[in-house]
Amino acid sequence: MQTDPLTANSRHFLRVSAQMHNLDKQKTAQIRQTLPATMTNMKIKHFILTIGLLSVILSFLFFGRQQSTYSTILVSGLLISIAAYLTIVFTNGSKKSKIIWTSIVLVSALIQYLTEPVLINKSYKIYLSTQKDKLENLTSLLKSKSSDLSLYQDSGSWFLDGLDDSEQKQFYKHITDTDILYIRKTNKNIFFVLFSSIDINLGVYYFFDNKLADNHYTKIADNWYY
Repeated sequence: MQTDPLTANSRHFLRVSAQMHNLDKQKTAQIRQTLPATMTNMKIKHFILTIGLLSVILSFLFFGRQQSTYSTILVSGLLISIAAYLTIVFTNGSKKSKIIWTSIVLVSALIQYLTEPVLINKSYKIYLSTQKDKLENLTSLLKSKSSDLSLYQDSGSWFLDGLDDSEQKQFYKHITDTDILYIRKTNKNIFFVLFSSIDINLGVYYFFDNKLADNHYTKIADNWYY
């Protein structure tokens, strides 16, 4: 009985195809077994480092309006970045990968340096936009006073020397939820202190005349500076 050559070739082709398919499945299975642990390990380290670096950069968005949040994000970001970077450098990994991630850290430091003043300015703009009505009402109230004023709170109570009863009622109406700790009025400006520590006071200034604001101050909008 004579075998059809075409049929024999077809069977041979099918056997070879099946063998190659099985071989591909075996190789794929091996790759799937070996890659996940390595790739997952690498991705976690790099992901954590990226999160840390971004946290440091973006923390300055809270600089002017929420100092406690800013400090928490900044310190956490620095610690996370340092830990993740050291893990990448001092554990198994290619020299090329370590050089690349060292370069990324350096570039991130440069980005942070360049964006810091922009983000700080943005943080004050966010604060001003969310509290503008209250700040303007407080400003109008205090501008009418001819003498210098220092209004401060201690243990949650405000000391409002220089304001009469009616003015104090207006003051309490507008000061709520502004995060203002202290207010100092001079003949040049009104300083609303949002953060105070020893000899460091941060906040926003309202200048009665923009010409009175020298180069030590950075403009936010209109007559508002920090």
